[in-house]
Amino acid sequence: MLLSAFTASGLFSLASAHCLISTATGDLGGNGTGLGVAANGINNQGDVTVFKATTGFGATGAGGAVVPATLLATQLKITGSTIPQVSSASGVVTMTLHQINADGAGPMTCSVSADASGKAFAAMTIMTNVPGTNGKSTAANADFPLVASLPAGTTCTGTVGALTAVCAVKCANPAGPFGSVVLVQQVAAKKVRRSLRANGGCK
Repeated sequence: MLLSAFTASGLFSLASAHCLISTATGDLGGNGTGLGVAANGINNQGDVTVFKATTGFGATGAGGAVVPATLLATQLKITGSTIPQVSSASGVVTMTLHQINADGAGPMTCSVSADASGKAFAAMTIMTNVPGTNGKSTAANADFPLVASLPAGTTCTGTVGALTAVCAVKCANPAGPFGSVVLVQQVAAKKVRRSLRANGGCK
């Protein structure tokens, strides 16, 4: 009985602290969401990823282990055919962190697996963070901006499904850790062509 009570208490604690990434875009466009998130704007704790190790992509309560190759197709149905596009120069990822309850707060840490394998991660620079202390705040069912940039010199080399040049971005709070994994694709920045006439050239 005591063991059962302890187990139930542990599961309740695990299920009571959550946050997830509901939207994501790169500095060159595209759209994404956290892998395993069933729909934009969802408030379902089962879609939150729990990270219990420093490597790997964690697991959600609803879908189990987060496997990018398996979950990509579902994400594309939600967000469209182009995942967040990032440049090699700045590599900025702008996300919406959805805080489900008090224990899903910041501050967040983000890291990147350059080959999208989850075997190794490098720390990203947080440009805009989520409020909170040790993963807790008074907010609930609230959205916050979360902006992070890839480390300088990062080259995305992963292949996920039919996509190449993919990095996997992992963002988590200190409470669980809880959060999400977002896939981004590194592409060349488009050059803007200006007409000679507009710049006082040949007429």
